[in-house]
Amino acid sequence: MSPSEDLLGRIRGEYTEMPGLRVTEAQARRLWGLDATTCRRALTMLIDGGFLRRTEAGEYARVSEGPAVGQPIRMAGADVSASSSSGSAARSQQGRTRQPSWVSCDRSGPE
Repeated sequence: MSPSEDLLGRIRGEYTEMPGLRVTEAQARRLWGLDATTCRRALTMLIDGGFLRRTEAGEYARVSEGPAVGQPIRMAGADVSASSSSGSAARSQQGRTRQPSWVSCDRSGPE
């Protein structure tokens, strides 16, 4: 028998309400009061549905909170040769580098 949509919704809700939640299968069984078969099926359905992933440590976590097992983090490729030469020229023309938007310009300190 498949886990009910209510059960799947309850598990999704727990993960949504507690960012960073990671549980092993045994912890999930205790947390949601499930038998081993129902718990395994529910977790599998949530993995197949793209909501959960299994970590290298065997924990179940939300897909939106990191890479899946066996899927290394990949850096986006960028051609820095063209942009770095034009960026250097622009900086030398201005005589200064531009600060990122998150850097505060107010250097007066506390009053």
